[in-house]
Amino acid sequence: MWIQTFLCFFAGCTYVADPSSVSKSEALLASQGVAATRGFVNMGNTCYFNAILQVLVHSESVRNSYDSFLIPNDGSQLSHGEMIHNEFGLIVRRQWNVSGKFQQVAIRPSRLFASLKRSDPTLFRIGIQQDAHEALMSLLAAIENPREVSLTNLFKFEVMSIMVCQSCRTIPEPKVTVENQVIIPLENNENIYSITWGVGERFAPEYLDGVRCSGCEGEVQLATRIHAVATHPKLLLVVIQRSNAFGQKIHTRVLLDKRLKFGSGVYKLIGVVHHVGNSVNSGHYTADFYHFEDNNWYHADDSTVQTLRYSHWVSRTAYILLYELS
Repeated sequence: MWIQTFLCFFAGCTYVADPSSVSKSEALLASQGVAATRGFVNMGNTCYFNAILQVLVHSESVRNSYDSFLIPNDGSQLSHGEMIHNEFGLIVRRQWNVSGKFQQVAIRPSRLFASLKRSDPTLFRIGIQQDAHEALMSLLAAIENPREVSLTNLFKFEVMSIMVCQSCRTIPEPKVTVENQVIIPLENNENIYSITWGVGERFAPEYLDGVRCSGCEGEVQLATRIHAVATHPKLLLVVIQRSNAFGQKIHTRVLLDKRLKFGSGVYKLIGVVHHVGNSVNSGHYTADFYHFEDNNWYHADDSTVQTLRYSHWVSRTAYILLYELS
């Protein structure tokens, strides 16, 4: 145990060996009396996992999808992905459907963590810090639900790409891809980058040279590739690329736009995963989430949740942003 405690102390997070070892002051949340403000127990460098859970379970779309729907066990054996779907659904229920003194006690997400460890034993390990973005993508990949009501489907959207020849203006058949996130690259400088600008750059036209055009009888021409958002997800995942090619942390300031236009849809910021440290595989993760029932922001640091006056919309630590379709 002392080895795990030392590792977690070095990484900057709180190690809790067992829920019974959490003191009363740690287990009771600062936001007493407000539903769905429970923290998550740090089981040994699992702050990265707790942070992504907080922003996910406080989405209204997630709550509506999972609150009353679990895959029934009718005697047939569930697949591993279906079991993960149910375990995540139980986490949502434990956050939203608990009343009285239990709504102030931190949740220990050990069963969901253990199920994910079966899918990716190198990523989900007690006592070893991991990248929150990698953990989130692993969770989305692992979940299965044949009835199409799952966490994964809330993030999916289609992007249509069209190539236009600058010489003859020939437009071949558009290419459609299914995506589930928008990654924004950063440069390490003192500029302030906005999420609106980053998303716009991701879908900006590309100017290409050396494209063979069928309309020009196969000759090499200049072309423009245009991208358009064809379908809109209920949840838009925006990831700020905060590490360079050498794995070094980028601390550039980012403006967290409270509202974001994506395609023809308008999205509202509802969650932010923060990372403090020099590498995404070390340091400490926390989360800020918007509570759609009481219209307040909260800051979650493992088992502790406190009311947050969210005025710092420029951040050097914001890593993963979650937007919801208005």
